[in-house]
Amino acid sequence: MTQLPKLSPEDLKKVERLKGSNPDLKKISPEMYVLAEFGHFFGWEGILAIETEVIKLDKAVELIQAMRVVEGKKLYEQAKATFYATKDSKTFNKGMAQYADNSRIEE
Repeated sequence: MTQLPKLSPEDLKKVERLKGSNPDLKKISPEMYVLAEFGHFFGWEGILAIETEVIKLDKAVELIQAMRVVEGKKLYEQAKATFYATKDSKTFNKGMAQYADNSRIEE
């Protein structure tokens, strides 16, 4: 594996904020943590892009933060759909109407 670029002190602070307060994450190097989470969102190609410095680590941290927002929004929408589904079919259909409309393909 290619030697990972070293994080600047500012980037280290950002990564530590990403890790939160989970004590098990303290055992993982900041560089490896960024690679793992970035790889989760963007796949192996994303990891290679960081290792070959196509994407700088500070940009990777920003993208991770953005993807967390996107994932949170998606999770919220899924939870909302589940909530509607457990009520009754009329409520479910009403709540899902916008998604059904957005998924239609015009011919």
